[in-house]
Amino acid sequence: MTIERPLIYLVDDTENAMKLAYDLIQMAIPTADIRKAGNGLEALMLLEEQLPDLLITDKDMPILDGIGLIKEAREKYKGPIILASANDIHDMRKSVEQTVGVDSLITCLEKPYDIKTFRELVLNSLGIKPKSP
Repeated sequence: MTIERPLIYLVDDTENAMKLAYDLIQMAIPTADIRKAGNGLEALMLLEEQLPDLLITDKDMPILDGIGLIKEAREKYKGPIILASANDIHDMRKSVEQTVGVDSLITCLEKPYDIKTFRELVLNSLGIKPKSP
């Protein structure tokens, strides 16, 4: 199953990181509907309106961080999540497991983004096969 116009929620409080992720998604999936939120609370409001095909969130944000967002979102959203942070990825995984348990649909990603890894992760999370160059 291929999603022609995937709905992606992008949650980050850092403007530069948000712009980079937005641009990378647009290059990989030009038809994507990308909606932005500056913190976890704003993202929860988006989740009340409509569930996305993919949720990409920063870990460290004000008001409600990425771990708190995932905990709250998992009550109704069962789709894939990419959790990104400049912190150690092993600590991030441990925090996720302690908060929501082991969840194969949650992937941790280190910042700054490796462009190829980010692109592949987004495409794989949506079940889209990358086009050959």
